[in-house]
Amino acid sequence: MDHHTPQRSHRVLAICVSLAGYAAVTVLLVADTLVAWDLEIENLVSEKLPDEIIGLGRAGAYLGQGGPLTVLALFIAIIQAWRHKTIKPMILWGGAFLLLYLIVGVPKIYLRRGAPADLQVDAVELFSKPFCGGAACMSYPSGHAANSIVWYGLGALLLGTLLHSHAYFLVRVLVASIVAVATVISGFHWATDTLAGVLAGAAIYLLLRQLDNYLSGYQLPLDPRRLWPIRRLRDSGA
Repeated sequence: MDHHTPQRSHRVLAICVSLAGYAAVTVLLVADTLVAWDLEIENLVSEKLPDEIIGLGRAGAYLGQGGPLTVLALFIAIIQAWRHKTIKPMILWGGAFLLLYLIVGVPKIYLRRGAPADLQVDAVELFSKPFCGGAACMSYPSGHAANSIVWYGLGALLLGTLLHSHAYFLVRVLVASIVAVATVISGFHWATDTLAGVLAGAAIYLLLRQLDNYLSGYQLPLDPRRLWPIRRLRDSGA
């Protein structure tokens, strides 16, 4: 029996649970079930937290900015591809980019939710904003939360043994947790935006782990002249 089978099964289950949770939060928001909870948390943050804490939250939220993280992860992927003479890091980076667009980016465009700073009375509701193509109408789900899980997680995965176990924890868990909390206390996102972003990001990261394991069974040389035909390692005698 393949000793990796139980681990794969647990990962697949975790992916399904994360995606189901993401879908459930979305359905509950469409039904306006969680809107009151979002408003209560936002009022609590704005009325009870001192300005200094809110300022720190705004600074922390920038750790989840998608543009810089995407470029940083691409840089790591290129370096690791060159070091190990394989295109696998680039495939993983491309997979992360595509999954983030499909699972987070597309819903942002079509669900059209305003941010807490929006003065429109019903901005907290989904479909409350017209299509705008910018942050003003794309609060749900939180890209900050999803980006922090996916890109920091992918960076740690690509660096592998170059990271000490404590650094691995710091990159994968602590930074993502800081971003998740910061997006709410800064007023950048509603609480359910962040919850959905965390669930979506977790699902994407776990899918990348699955892809990483799958690709490990194939020869994927960096030299395009040797890339075809792609053969499984066990078939090549490796």
